Amino acid sequence: MQDAAVPDQPGAGGLLPDLLLDHATCALGRLGQMLLRLSESRLERIGLRTRHAGVLMALRDRGPLSQQALGSLLRIDPATMVSTVTDLELEGLVKRGRDSGDARRHAVTMTPSGAARLEEAETILGGLDDEILVALTPRQQQSLHQALRCLAQAQTIRQLVDQARLCPSPDR
Repeated sequence: MQDAAVPDQPGAGGLLPDLLLDHATCALGRLGQMLLRLSESRLERIGLRTRHAGVLMALRDRGPLSQQALGSLLRIDPATMVSTVTDLELEGLVKRGRDSGDARRHAVTMTPSGAARLEEAETILGGLDDEILVALTPRQQQSLHQALRCLAQAQTIRQLVDQARLCPSPDR
């Protein structure tokens, strides 16, 4: 029996104690927090945060979008989205302009500098993926990607998050 005064140590030299590994939500949450901090520290070298990189990725993939559409897509609250776009605009990575489809709205567009910075961010994040995922076999890496995609697209999780109002819903 373990002494109550001694905290549970991470299993086999790992990052988390075994007691957190008994619940996938606890393990995913804690790993997510640690990996977010690691990603942020790496992206900081080029003046970005993960949310900045996410906005640039969305603009690359979807083209110009309103701040509201960006927030809904990335599930970022409106106040954080405004400050994120402002950060990117001050760096010259995006610009706000009139939405060609609706003159009442402003659209956010990525600049050529933003595209270049996104390439740097993608290189950094890809390298971090390689460093982290080296612990898994190629087959396990593929399974992890499939499982994460499945969880990220699960309607049941979306409903639970929306009910708890943990992040903005694209439908609101």
